[in-house]
Amino acid sequence: MPLDADFSWKQTHTTVLLEVPLKGTPAKAVDIYATDLLVKVNFGGYLLQLDLLKAIDDTAAVAKIKQGVLNLKLRKVEPGPWDTLVLEGATKAEIAARRATKAEIA
Repeated sequence: MPLDADFSWKQTHTTVLLEVPLKGTPAKAVDIYATDLLVKVNFGGYLLQLDLLKAIDDTAAVAKIKQGVLNLKLRKVEPGPWDTLVLEGATKAEIAARRATKAEIA
């Protein structure tokens, strides 16, 4: 079972910026997956899975790795401040339904 990855985040009016220390994992061994409501990063036995509070434009996501840190720049669909990065208080079933709804649309 993978370990939870560390990360930090900040935001502007139009973007969410994530920083994920890769703990020595080479860039070619980092897996990044993003949809409008989900971001997953898998590397070196670690997993970061974020069910985002609000939607991002996944086609505009930009990933860069510098000095062992993954920087993800995600554009918000609706500009404005987010109170928190991830959806809180939802049950596993609600999260699964939210993800499935997106998969059906795609």
